[in-house]
Amino acid sequence: MSTFKLRCANSRIQECPNEGTYACASCKLVKYCSRKCQLGHWPAHKAECKDAVGQISWEPAWVADQREPHFFTSEDQPWGLRKRLWSRFPAFDILKLAENEGVTHSQDLQLLFSACGDLGNVVQTLASLPDSWNQGIELTINDADVDCIGRSVVMLLVAMCIDNVNDAVDSMIHIWYSAFIRKSDADMLQSRITPMIRRVCNTIKDQDPNKLYAKTWKRDTFSVKVILKQKSWMDLLGIFDRLGQIKHDAASNSRLKVTMAPHRQDFRDELMMKMPIAQRLAHQKYLLDGLVLPFGHPREEFSEANPFLYRPPCVWQLNDALNPIFGWPLEDVLETPGAASENDVYGKLLNYLRGRLRSCISRMSISPTAFVLYQMNPFRLLEVLDLGYFDRIDATGITDRDPDNPLSALSTYIPLLKDTKRNPCATLILFFETAVKSCISDGFITEEVEQNPRVIEILGRLLPPRMSSFVWEPALLIFSQAISLLISYDEVFIEYLNQRGFEAASKALGAGLKDSNTIISEFPYQVDPQPENQEPFNKLMMRLRESVDGKEVYLEWRREVQSEDRPSDSRGGG
Repeated sequence: MSTFKLRCANSRIQECPNEGTYACASCKLVKYCSRKCQLGHWPAHKAECKDAVGQISWEPAWVADQREPHFFTSEDQPWGLRKRLWSRFPAFDILKLAENEGVTHSQDLQLLFSACGDLGNVVQTLASLPDSWNQGIELTINDADVDCIGRSVVMLLVAMCIDNVNDAVDSMIHIWYSAFIRKSDADMLQSRITPMIRRVCNTIKDQDPNKLYAKTWKRDTFSVKVILKQKSWMDLLGIFDRLGQIKHDAASNSRLKVTMAPHRQDFRDELMMKMPIAQRLAHQKYLLDGLVLPFGHPREEFSEANPFLYRPPCVWQLNDALNPIFGWPLEDVLETPGAASENDVYGKLLNYLRGRLRSCISRMSISPTAFVLYQMNPFRLLEVLDLGYFDRIDATGITDRDPDNPLSALSTYIPLLKDTKRNPCATLILFFETAVKSCISDGFITEEVEQNPRVIEILGRLLPPRMSSFVWEPALLIFSQAISLLISYDEVFIEYLNQRGFEAASKALGAGLKDSNTIISEFPYQVDPQPENQEPFNKLMMRLRESVDGKEVYLEWRREVQSEDRPSDSRGGG
């Protein structure tokens, strides 16, 4: 995987162009090319390096105040808007070609991402395809939110239009995740991407606002087909009008009212208490400036409010439960080289994303890669897509927070899946976020722990030799959260499926639950207390820093042969 050199962090007077090779001995979050640059930068770096958050003596505010944390006394709802612009769960490859069809599979593949949100699973899937596989792949991407699908359209057009891969990748990352983008990014959007959207809008500006209009852009083996209502095309063009209209300082203040809200201090501290010391510094810096960059990278050029993350007049569109780091496997991110140290998590995330996106763009040049994008209610996709067309359907963006959603998703998407005769590996993936929580009975967790001595042993390592008498001691809270990640919920989830009538619904739809998952584990975020040749404690400590609790479930479904299926027509996914 390609990585980028880390620049010297000295930008006090003039940015040093050299590579950083010597780390700050204290925080290890910045690197310098020489002792001279380190000394020159110390007056600027000192405040961050010596911040209380990065000291071993740091403790959560509720501990310092000797009080109950607010997340036990107030409603545990994220603060801010409910825009689903980033995923809270690690992206995964929805194909797993080697484990399913096999790397010698000789047919083109069709994939559907029914409520995509962001492009995490799309990127992970394309980047994971083996170079030796060169068949065509079509990816149909849908989301009901125009900001979500509009950003996906723009990122794909950037990948298509910008010849320099490194430039394209960095622009895509910052459009995706950074609160502010560079002037060069804004200029590129205005000069290269906006005219492409404007030409479509000029053609349809006087048409029916609710009628669908399609536009396809092609370059070599790579195509992007966008199918939107006239009104949505106009809304997409309107996003570009935000460029330059939202001032930096006002935008920063709007974001800080969410990410650093005083009444949410305990929620921030609850996450930071589970981080290594220096990672707390990196996390706090991201909360303050919102830039996916190495800790010591200059920030001055990031001067333009990201039009895909702010809306007029000047509103940050995300809530404080969302963070770019949650959308990717933390273990893989931390293993990525190129940052000052493993504590520079956003520097590592930048390099990780660079590698993933470079692999995607490379894939687009290896074999025919077609994207088809819609913006519509995900439960109405049957109206526009062909039956029995897709090899994979990712419906994980539709959660069971609405209890009717899982069965509705099953009935909506099973007809769109290829049956087992056409592709024995064709799979629909559903996600259950709250099912287990809704079925856990009183005393269940205590019984599970008592029956597993290995869990008790691991939990014991979380407690310090000498415990404070304070009931809200961080170690006790971490202990409680760790239990959730270590115990099994298999029987609880089976009870949920029985209560909801999934067996009868599956038979009626011609659907079958796969004997075992072949794409993503059923409980992927649980930590096995007895793994082979692996230390579970380190994995547990890493999992505690992710936005998961071990109760999340993924189910994989197949579609049995149905004689009445109508064949797909030349429209394909679009």
